[in-house]
Amino acid sequence: MRRILSNVGENPARDGLLNTPKRVRRMYGELPGVVTCPYSLPMRSLLGWEVRANQLVRTYTLPSFTHAIMFIGAIGQLAEAANHHPDLRLFGYRHVTIELTTHSAGGLTRRDFDLARQIQALPHKQPK
Repeated sequence: MRRILSNVGENPARDGLLNTPKRVRRMYGELPGVVTCPYSLPMRSLLGWEVRANQLVRTYTLPSFTHAIMFIGAIGQLAEAANHHPDLRLFGYRHVTIELTTHSAGGLTRRDFDLARQIQALPHKQPK
C-alpha cells in the first residue's frame, strides 16, 4: 500500500494517509464475500508458509545440523541473487525458520512470494 501511495505521488507518512494500509486491511475484512487475506492467491502455491505480522514465515525441520546449515547456505545463494534478504534462524540444531518481508515497502511484496517459491523448490531431506 505504501508503494502504491508513493507511486501516485503521495507521501505515505502524511497525516491523512498514515493509517491507510491499516484501513485497507480492515476494509478487506468488512466486505461480504471477500477473502480477508489479500495474500490468499499468492499463498495457494506456498505450502507450509503463513503470514504473521506482515511477514511470510515458514519453519523447516531438517534431518541434521549439517543439512540445516547447507539449506541455509542455499537460501543465502537465492537471496543474494534476488538481492532480497530474509531473516533466518537456526534453532534446536536442525530447525530453520525463514521470515520474509520487504522492509522498504513496510510489508509483503511480490519479491517475498517469489523468493518463498524459490526456497520451497530447494531440495531438502525430510527427517526420518
